[in-house]
Amino acid sequence: MTALAAGLALASALLHVLWNALVRSSEGSLAFVALQLAAGAAAAVMFAAATGPWAVPAGAWPLVAATVAVHGVYFRALAAAYRHGTLASVYPAARGLGLLITAPLAAWLFGQQLPLATWMGVALVAAGVTAPAASGALDVRAGRGVLAVGGAVGLYSLVDSHAVSLVSPGVYISLQFAGAALLLLPGSGAIAWVRGAGLRRVAAAAAAGVGTWASYLLLLYAFQLAPAGPVLALRQVAPALAPAVGARWLAESAARRRWLWCGALLVAAGGAAAAWR
Repeated sequence: MTALAAGLALASALLHVLWNALVRSSEGSLAFVALQLAAGAAAAVMFAAATGPWAVPAGAWPLVAATVAVHGVYFRALAAAYRHGTLASVYPAARGLGLLITAPLAAWLFGQQLPLATWMGVALVAAGVTAPAASGALDVRAGRGVLAVGGAVGLYSLVDSHAVSLVSPGVYISLQFAGAALLLLPGSGAIAWVRGAGLRRVAAAAAAGVGTWASYLLLLYAFQLAPAGPVLALRQVAPALAPAVGARWLAESAARRRWLWCGALLVAAGGAAAAWR
């Protein structure tokens, strides 16, 4: 793997944690998340328009509709999880649960023969997801949101992995973000929220949106430079960063921090083992 590919993967991981921290800083406001998606959609559409033609084969539209629907669930559930849980407890559990769902489902649906290292990684992730929940560090209400987020991650990973072979990633991301924003904006109270939130919080929502889009785009560029396995393995540093970002940036409580660190590190190590080829 080249230094550039490694740098892109690590930058993608850092941006992913940071935009989640911004959502958490809004206390899981649905209006914040809706504006985040709108800002991400604007950045994605401008980038796609500047870099290539818009061509979507007929066979790709059902996949676009599916990813929009699943992402609508994903962002709504993520907001709910952060209303009741911390970054340190929600983020690693949600990312880990997504892998727990994706790997076995891909093996079942596509007949993939996964290596032993992948199953060992899945086992480590399972332990990492379970640790904070078993210790009580993950609130039951946040846990329900985490379950929905993890399920959505598993579903959209399968849909997106097939869709990007049919349509340009830049165009696909644009449609994905725009569609999800249209799903969430009605009823989110975004207009009223903007009026009372102040410029700083609106700017944070916009930054979160651009960060969400940029994180995914950097990952796609890393895939062009290096095999997917090592890239995904490097990106697994993200769950390990969550407790530190939560403590230093969001001043999250130290309660049960040992369990949270243990869970986050197990998820990171398991994700790296599962992704490496």
